[in-house]
Amino acid sequence: MICHKLKPVHESDIIDIFEQAGLTDQAIVKHAQEGLNANKVISCNVIAKDGEGMKDANSMTKDFVDVPDWNARHKYFNTVMEMTDRIKHKVEHTNIGGDTKIYIISNKEDNAGIKGNANRLPDQISI
Repeated sequence: MICHKLKPVHESDIIDIFEQAGLTDQAIVKHAQEGLNANKVISCNVIAKDGEGMKDANSMTKDFVDVPDWNARHKYFNTVMEMTDRIKHKVEHTNIGGDTKIYIISNKEDNAGIKGNANRLPDQISI
């Protein structure tokens, strides 16, 4: 059995490898912008009430059209928001001195913008 020792990879090494492969910050931003404008092709039945321009097709034809791909756009939006630390999905749990404390890490500006105290996330919850 031959065992190879893996060399530790540092974050700066990975960034250099990505940039050498063309995955620069500009390329990532360009890809994100394209994803935020993603479309998909769907088939549809085109019907013209007066038959204008479609006399040979009896006022109806099948066609393909580009429409916004809202699912893909939403995924790109969430990814961009997470990468830029505008939203976080993180819960920290500690148990110090017998008290259980749960901290919800969120963007305080977003949290403060919620109207009324009933829906506002507390900065700290003690159980």
